[in-house]
Amino acid sequence: MSAPAVERERFVIAMQAEGMPESIARRILRHANTVQRLSAAKCNGDWPCDNGERKVEPCARCEAGYVPAVMYIPADLRKTPDWKRRRICPNCHAQDLIAQWCAKAWAGDYRRGGSLQPFAPIFNGFPGGGCVKLRVPSGKSDSVSGDGLCVPTRNY
Repeated sequence: MSAPAVERERFVIAMQAEGMPESIARRILRHANTVQRLSAAKCNGDWPCDNGERKVEPCARCEAGYVPAVMYIPADLRKTPDWKRRRICPNCHAQDLIAQWCAKAWAGDYRRGGSLQPFAPIFNGFPGGGCVKLRVPSGKSDSVSGDGLCVPTRNY
């Protein structure tokens, strides 16, 4: 196995030790790759982000410029008349999905007591480091800042 594959498997094993199902850990890995890729594209001005030369639309949440073809309409806004002004970028969409999967991992674990903290995602837009970290119930950390476990991606 390659080094990134080994890191991904170690992450899945660590999440299973914390009580997260394997399927949810793998989905978080998938969406963390999206966040990492889009953070690098935003930093470099690559497609689908703004580089000053292409037509872009601002994200309703983070106000970053993205090509209109890649913008998402949140499910709760699809039937509202001002849905075009409230579209979100793929980066915010991936972050929402990671947060939803973290909440599902916590809700599905009935062994936990009331004093432990749920899985909480921490997002960092700097593409040179870990763009996505997870605060885990045990409080373990492998990041320099000590605030959670870094989610490994293909380019990190």
